[in-house]
Amino acid sequence: MGRHDAESEPDIQLSGLGIQSEHCQLLIENGQLFMEPLGNSACFLNGSPVISRVLLRHGDRLLWGNNHFFRVNCPRRSPTANSAESEQADQQPDFNFAREELVLKEMSNDPIQVRAGASYSDCQPECAFRLPPNGCLFEISVLVLT
Repeated sequence: MGRHDAESEPDIQLSGLGIQSEHCQLLIENGQLFMEPLGNSACFLNGSPVISRVLLRHGDRLLWGNNHFFRVNCPRRSPTANSAESEQADQQPDFNFAREELVLKEMSNDPIQVRAGASYSDCQPECAFRLPPNGCLFEISVLVLT
């Protein structure tokens, strides 16, 4: 997968922000589908960044570049898939779901967000007695900045 100006013409051609000339490869091996990013291309699986070859399953959500969202549809179920995974894969997520999933995963990996959450948990009981509700949020902002 890549842009139309790649050295070898890709089967899947996309353009736009974040799409590299040679972006990633989709490979079928032993009846299983894999995605392998090429170079430092922006590839996400279910909201998480992908930096090496990964197995794709029915219902997985892909983001290539900054705004190309796709859903994997495999007619044959994986022999390792359990019933909970099958139910989740059959749901029909829309564009907003995929975008929110990406934002939430990015926030959960952001060290500032993690520190702010820990600071809030640490000060919450103390703030309840000494500060008004918005005072605790101000105190968290000061803790994060120091």
